[in-house]
Amino acid sequence: MKGDRKMANFYTIPENLNDGKKFFGIKNRNLIETAVIEVVLFKLLSALPIFITYKALVMVIPMVALGILSVIGIRGESLTEFLYSTFKFYHRKAK
Repeated sequence: MKGDRKMANFYTIPENLNDGKKFFGIKNRNLIETAVIEVVLFKLLSALPIFITYKALVMVIPMVALGILSVIGIRGESLTEFLYSTFKFYHRKAK
């Protein structure tokens, strides 16, 4: 009787089905984190007591680098997710 069973139909669900909402191909979480990081970094760097020309140069490099990194993410995770998982890994490893 086992040979009489018909094979069940299996459908695969695409991996990108539940990726979440995106804005221009960027995850909303990454976009919000980028905005928050850029605003905080701008406030911190604009308070530096240096000439405006040097201040612009000092602000551009870290803001662009951190902005690109936070929009792309690390290994498919946002920066906060990556930092949390890294912290959790090292915390478990220490025990």
